[in-house]
Amino acid sequence: MADVYARGFGTFTLDGFTNPILISFDYKAKRGTTKKLLGNPGTGAAVETKATSPKYEEMTIRLAYDSTTLTSENCIGDAKTISVVSDNAAPTTITVTSGLIQDFRVEGKKGDWEVASLTTKLVYAP
Repeated sequence: MADVYARGFGTFTLDGFTNPILISFDYKAKRGTTKKLLGNPGTGAAVETKATSPKYEEMTIRLAYDSTTLTSENCIGDAKTISVVSDNAAPTTITVTSGLIQDFRVEGKKGDWEVASLTTKLVYAP
């Protein structure tokens, strides 16, 4: 029987963290929409269109780590590539290449690992 879910995480890549351990991730992709502009012919292909919402990919990860060189001051708006590979017999890879960091959070508690949450978004040109 084929694997129908990710059994775990085989590999995880993200620069800027020492000994990162992936806790969870969330991936979202949206198609985007376009609108015909006024003045187009009533039938046939549109001559002019406008993107009303762009196509994009977004990934949010939560990870534990030993140390990091990232801070909100030096990373918001920077491009990062995040790649997650499942530990299935036929691995599934999800990658957002050069997504811009939208959100960066760090949390911690005494006597435990620091935990970070990072969201990247890659917006495609219309």
